[in-house]
Amino acid sequence: MNISKQQQIGKILVDKNLISQEKFDSVNEASTDFLDNLINDDFLSESEIYEAIADQYHITFVCLDGFTITVELFNELSAKQALHFEVVPYAIEDDILKIVTANIFESHLEEKLETITGWKIQLLASTPTAIKETLKRSEGTAQVLQDVSEEFKPVIIKETQDGHEETVRLEAIDDESAPVIRLVNSILNAALQKRASDIHIEAFEHGIEIKNRIDGVLYSATEVLDRQYHAALISRLKVMSELDIAEKRIPQDGRFKLRIGKRNIDFRVSILPSVYGEDIVIRILDKSSLTESMQQLSLNSLGLAEKH
Repeated sequence: MNISKQQQIGKILVDKNLISQEKFDSVNEASTDFLDNLINDDFLSESEIYEAIADQYHITFVCLDGFTITVELFNELSAKQALHFEVVPYAIEDDILKIVTANIFESHLEEKLETITGWKIQLLASTPTAIKETLKRSEGTAQVLQDVSEEFKPVIIKETQDGHEETVRLEAIDDESAPVIRLVNSILNAALQKRASDIHIEAFEHGIEIKNRIDGVLYSATEVLDRQYHAALISRLKVMSELDIAEKRIPQDGRFKLRIGKRNIDFRVSILPSVYGEDIVIRILDKSSLTESMQQLSLNSLGLAEKH
């Protein structure tokens, strides 16, 4: 934080009687990390500071707890742009795109965002921590929107009768439309990037929920998808797993193997009929990742003393 901005924030906090002039002077002299010092000393919370700044500039302060950026909002401001500007696209109301920022002092931010999006922009305020957590929480939604990157061009590996392996491009094994191909690839890519052990695809009355199991806990991988994609998504995964796409009344188990770069990754697929359609659980067996983690294991890392 530059000194002039620090002085501005200090004046706001003093004027609003959140800190005394003496407190500001002492903290200001001690370090250039003025806000960090106030927060670390438990003198003020991050929310209190940024609510005061927002009130001073007549900007609405919002709480982002549990908020996830939707596909529609990422269509207007991409994940890459949101990360670059450290902002959160929040809502569209009355032909205005509302965007949350912690950089209230940044000049021309509103004009830059209007130029990029083509929307009339209204800035809202929140804390830097809340914005970072929201962007991280919304990674799954962003991933579904993105085309598969150049590094992630998976090919499916099939074993021939004589025991040899042959590779087939994923696009060649299904007649589904390109959006479904990208959706499946993006779901797998996002799970691999987050080192998930399982992918759960569940059908409900309100739509399709996709979750990743990471360290034993299920996390939403994206927002709820429309049920219209369910049949195509299930069929795509059945074809990849060499299962019967016509059978929808009994459970089915299958598997497929993908080669991504130099890594061979096994996927075990279990399909179970449910009230609103078939649910799928995909177990990810990334042997290369396991090998890397095993190389780092030692008795010390397991907590065993040398004498034991």
